[in-house]
Amino acid sequence: MKHIWLILLICPLWLSAQTVPVTLEECLGKAMEVWPGSKGTSLAAESGEIRQRSAQNTWYPRLSLGGQASWQSDVTEVSLPLPGIMLPEIPHDQYKVFMDISQVLYDGRLSSARAKTERLNAGADSVQVMVDGRKVKEMVIDLYTGVLYYRQLEQLSLTLLERLNKRLVVLQSSADNGVMAATDILLFRAEVKKAEQALNDAVIAETSMLASLSILTGTELNRQTPFEKPPAVFNLSDELSRPEFSLFMLQKDILNTSQSAASGSLRPQLSAFAQGGYGRPALNMFSVDFDTYFMAGVRLNWTLYDWGQSAREKQVLELKKRTISLAEENLKQTIAVQLSQQQMEMERLKKQMVSDDEIIGLYEKVVEQSAVSLEQGIITPVDYLDKESLWRTAGIEKARSEARYFRACSMYRFIKGEI
Repeated sequence: MKHIWLILLICPLWLSAQTVPVTLEECLGKAMEVWPGSKGTSLAAESGEIRQRSAQNTWYPRLSLGGQASWQSDVTEVSLPLPGIMLPEIPHDQYKVFMDISQVLYDGRLSSARAKTERLNAGADSVQVMVDGRKVKEMVIDLYTGVLYYRQLEQLSLTLLERLNKRLVVLQSSADNGVMAATDILLFRAEVKKAEQALNDAVIAETSMLASLSILTGTELNRQTPFEKPPAVFNLSDELSRPEFSLFMLQKDILNTSQSAASGSLRPQLSAFAQGGYGRPALNMFSVDFDTYFMAGVRLNWTLYDWGQSAREKQVLELKKRTISLAEENLKQTIAVQLSQQQMEMERLKKQMVSDDEIIGLYEKVVEQSAVSLEQGIITPVDYLDKESLWRTAGIEKARSEARYFRACSMYRFIKGEI
């Protein structure tokens, strides 16, 4: 059994030396590449291009075909008698089929405002994908630091197993010579089983986290894959790189463009038109025959007063901009609180790790002296195992503090938007 656990200890370390360590930044980058939601960026760009082309269609000529059949109660008549001239009687039923073509000459800059709005909407949709992806990044950080934690526990359990098995060999020899009671041997074997169970639990937990991390990153990760510890935080500046702020800026730009479009609704609009058709009557109202006709010209539309509708629209848009500004300030405040908490947590854990190292060093000496006392018969196996238990508890606390410190450092950078 001793040789088996020794192989488990050495084999991953030897294989790790043959592999380039994985970093947290690499895992985050690969997770964003594999994440299905990342495809939303290209979809948003494609959708934005289509909407921009649709907005520019205003400048293309419009062609339409129409027809009309009608009956009217009265028609134009000439009641004055004209000698030698017989005016035809205009029929009450009229028919026409026509084709219209129109071309916008000036639209008050509405089409350019719509195109800009669609372009900004596409950019906002792309940034929103980045915002949504932050949830995946946080999962990756938790899994990555979790793997580091359970690997620490594995090393701790392996070290404990090595020491217990070494003591067990000595005690077994003493028991064979009648110096040590058989119950003491059973007690040591029970502790070995408990250490093996703790190691097995840590391995299972690590394997589970590696499987989840492999799915998120699209990379095959296993227990032989070396993980590099995340860097400590040295830059405590107030500079933020969160995608939410880019989203807020784009949303404000969209509202500004919409305000310009609202003002454009009161500008004059000029277009050219032409119509050709066939009907009865054509343009000559005194003709009773079917005939072709054609006319062309320019058309001016100008809304002089809209009862304050455009002004109210701009007021609503201004209120929306204020709402976005409030959300931006609220996010800044939340980030400031979170960064302060993470900074205090990093300082606390840094001091705690120093204290943990000192405690572990002291317990190491206690265990070494207790091992000598055990072999000399000065203390009982129970006393020795109590010292080992204290050392193991201190080791677990150190592993937990270190994992929390790595997570706090990573979360500090994550909250700022650096990763």
